[in-house]
Amino acid sequence: MMTLERQQRLFRHLLASLSEKTELINQALEIFEEQNGSLMLIDYALFKQPK
Repeated sequence: MMTLERQQRLFRHLLASLSEKTELINQALEIFEEQNGSLMLIDYALFKQPK
């Protein structure tokens, strides 16, 4: 169940990760909470840059 505390923990983790990024345009960021409580963050480009 997604409690307020869990939402806040995910959001804090997300904000900490964003503060380390330099390029945010056309980027996706997914955050998952594993069964053991650890957090997994996946980021990737939405579009390939033109050559």
